Amino acid sequence: MMQNSTAKTRAVQRPQGTSGETPQRPTLSDARRALAKTLDRALSKVDAALLEPSLTILLHEARKAIKEYRALLRLVGTNEAKQARRLAAETARGLSSARDRQACRDAVAALREADLLNAADAAHIIEAIGPDVSEGREAQAHREALRRWLNAARALHASHLIAQVNTADIARNLRKGYALARRVTDWSEPVHLHELRKRAVTHRYQMAFFAAVSGGRGGRRAEKAQKLREILGGYQDVETLKQYLARWPDAQGDLRDLAIDAGSLYQRRLVKRAHRAHDQLFRRTPRQFGRHVSLAQE
Repeated sequence: MMQNSTAKTRAVQRPQGTSGETPQRPTLSDARRALAKTLDRALSKVDAALLEPSLTILLHEARKAIKEYRALLRLVGTNEAKQARRLAAETARGLSSARDRQACRDAVAALREADLLNAADAAHIIEAIGPDVSEGREAQAHREALRRWLNAARALHASHLIAQVNTADIARNLRKGYALARRVTDWSEPVHLHELRKRAVTHRYQMAFFAAVSGGRGGRRAEKAQKLREILGGYQDVETLKQYLARWPDAQGDLRDLAIDAGSLYQRRLVKRAHRAHDQLFRRTPRQFGRHVSLAQE
């Protein structure tokens, strides 16, 4: 699944044509038109996700589309865009309980692959985590929440956002997204690494958008930002697992403590990888980066 997704991303980001010439900068008008269409497509992806019979797939696809939508709204940069981001974030948080169970399972699999948990202990933890949410009352609540949010988002588009996209300073807001993702206040605290992950997600989607409108320029940066996001996502998955394990009763204390210690060791490894990836990705100052994402004036 990951490989197919990456291949599709690269196909979009690769410069068009066979001449080997450097792609020309898109105009500001072209970028604004593309942004309006891409925002609408992100909402349509949630529509498509609602047709999925599997709630697990629905939640995965909907959360991914909402992340893209929120990242691109930052390129609009208005108060109404901020309001739309907040509404989207509240909806995404409502889907988090099902995602947390999957994050725990992903973390157990990662610890097992790293030989930090044996097969029997991993199986015991997976069994305790339990299955995905079943189709029923909880599933219906998630579907209804997504439909309510889609209606509210489209109403806000019609009343304000469509017009505001036509005046957006996209290059300036790309630079702001880069500056936010470049800033790291603390590499030791989970809360700060969680914030960095969200900023890396934003930068990744914004650069994928820029690559799509500029014939591939910025595509490799989007791929590198995605790799950083995956490392930080693995860290967050383990943090979710550790919080789950901390609630285990004392009767299961030996396995609980062993797994928490294994998770902490694995997180330290991930932080080192993330630090290296971040240093490579954000060498330029925001001003230097801004020159690479400038848009041609008509």
